[in-house]
This record gives sequence, structure tokens and C-alpha cells, in this order.
Amino acid sequence: MDSNRKLNSYIWRVALLPFGGLFILLILLYSNREQAQQSWTRIKPIATENLGRDEALLTPTEQQVRTQEIRTLETGLNNLQLLLILGGLIELGLMAYAVWAIASGVNQRVEEVAQEITQSSTDIATTMSQQERIANDQAASVNQTTTTMDELGASSRQSAQQAETAAADARNALGLTEGGSKAVERTLADMSALKAKVGEIAEQILRLSEQTSQIRNISGLVSDLATQTNMLALNAAVEAVRAGEHGKGFAVVASEIRKLADQSQKSTEKINGLVSDIQSAINSTVIVTDEGSKTVQASLKIAKETAEAFEGVTEAINNITLSTQQISLSAKQQAIAIQQVVEAMNSLNKVANQTAQGISQVKTGTDRLNSVAQNLKQIV
Repeated sequence: MDSNRKLNSYIWRVALLPFGGLFILLILLYSNREQAQQSWTRIKPIATENLGRDEALLTPTEQQVRTQEIRTLETGLNNLQLLLILGGLIELGLMAYAVWAIASGVNQRVEEVAQEITQSSTDIATTMSQQERIANDQAASVNQTTTTMDELGASSRQSAQQAETAAADARNALGLTEGGSKAVERTLADMSALKAKVGEIAEQILRLSEQTSQIRNISGLVSDLATQTNMLALNAAVEAVRAGEHGKGFAVVASEIRKLADQSQKSTEKINGLVSDIQSAINSTVIVTDEGSKTVQASLKIAKETAEAFEGVTEAINNITLSTQQISLSAKQQAIAIQQVVEAMNSLNKVANQTAQGISQVKTGTDRLNSVAQNLKQIV
């Protein structure tokens, strides 16, 4: 509205300019005419007085010439006055024409400017409409991206928590595997000790087997001695019978020796039976000990393999723990970075909204400018 009022005021000033110039020229012409009239009024008495004073000295011909000169002077002054008036009118006409030309040029230029303003405002309005749509689309995209980044931030935080939980579980598993490794190490130590003890038992059983063999040999010797003693006792009894009364005492002794030999033979047989049983038990024990030694050896091998497996599991869990810790740290850093991106996107969304508002204001201004240009066309 203010621009319309200013434009109307300017147009009226341009339109009134020729009339103002004409009025000023009329004042100037009237002032020149008054000055010429006053000059003639002052000159005429002086000339008449001079002519009257010198008239007695002049001849009639000279007086006639003087009178003619005065009339010529008067006619010249009148003509000068007319020329001044005509010159003023011509100048006024030229000025009016110049003012009209200027006004026409101004009107044409104003019309051209109005046309250019209209075209420019239309182009600007079209561009601003496109920019407004782009800004709105950008704001919508930024808003959607911000929402997505918020969701991604929540997911990253959840991933960080899960990674921390996995790291804690991995640390617990690492503790368990370390405990298992220690248990396996203790088992290995116990199995090694058991192997050593089984070896010692096997050695003792071997020594016992050797001793039983010696006992068997001794028992064989005793059995042989008992057999020989029995044979000697039998021979002594035969000789005692031959001796008659003199050999009765010797027969009794031989009988007792024979009984002792029989008892020794029976004891030897029992000892041999016991030695055989002991040897069988020793042989069974040797077999069982050998099998136990093999079992201990296999168990020791399995325990070593288990220890190696526990070492591999411990190393793997340790690597998993380090990886989960790195994942947790990366997830935390990612969450922080995503939060920064979300803040930046929020700022960008704010700027996009402000840009859209500014474009809307510019569009409103171009609409007003277009309206002013249309009003200017109507005025022109």
C-alpha cells in the first residue's frame, strides 16, 4: 500500500511538471514585458525632453528626421517586446514539448519497468513456488531422515547394550573356561600321579611275582626234600625190621620222620596251591594294572586333549570378549555419532523450515510486487 501511494505521488508529480513549467514561463514573460514597458516609459520622456530642448536648434528637416527616429525607436521597442513575447512563447512551447517528451519517455519507461517487474515477479513467483516445493520436500525428507536416524540411534543403543551383555556373558564364560582349564590341569596332575602310582604298583607286582616264583622254587625244593626224606624213612623202616628188636626204636624214629615228611609234602602242596593262586592273582593284577595303565594313559591323553581344547576355547572366548568389547565400544561411538547426526538433522530441519517460511514470505512479496506493477500499468 505504501509503494502504491508513493508511485501515485510520483506519477502525479510527473504529470503536473509541464503545467508548472508553463506557469513559471508565463511569470517570466510577464516580468520581461513589465521591465520593457518600464524601460520605454523612462526612455520616452528623456527623448522627448531632449528633442524639445534641441528642437529650436534643428531645422524642420532635422526635426522630421528626429521624429522619425523616435518613432522607429518606439517601433523597435514594440517589436522587441513582441519578439520577447514570441521568444518566451517559443521557449515555453519547447519546454512544454521537452516536458511532454520526458513525461512520455517516463511513462513509456514506467510501463516497460512495470512490464519487466510483472514478468520478473511472475518468474520469481514461479521460481519461489518451485523452491517452496523443494524446500517442503527437503523438510519432509529431513524430517523422515531424522526419524530414521532416531530409530537407528535407538537400535545402536540397544546393540550397545546387547554387546555389553554379550561381553559380560563372554567374560563369565571366560571365567568358567579358565576354571575348567584349571580343573583339567589338576586332572592332568592327578592322572600323572595316578600313572606314576600305577607304574609303582606294576613294579611291586612284578617284584611280588618274582618273589612268588622264588617261593615256588623253594617250595619245590622242600617238596623234593620231603620226598627224599620219606624215601629215607621208608628205607630206615625196612632196615629196622631187619634189625629186629634192636631196630624198633629206629623204626619209631623213621616212622615219625616219615610222618613229618608227609606233613611237609602236604604243606608244600598247600604252599604250591597258595603260590599258584597268588601267581594267578598276580597275573590277573598285572593284566588289570596293564589295562589300568593303558586306561590312565588314554585318560591322560584325553585330559591333555581336553586341556588343549580348553586352551583353544579360552583363547576363542578371550577373542570373543575382546571383539564384543570392541563392538560395544563401536556401538557406543556409533550411538554418539548418530546422536550428533540427529542433532545436525534437527538443526537442518529447523533451517529447512525457516527457509520454507522465508521462501513463502518472498513469494508473498513477489505477489505484492506483481500487484504494484499491475497498478502501475493501470495508472500509466
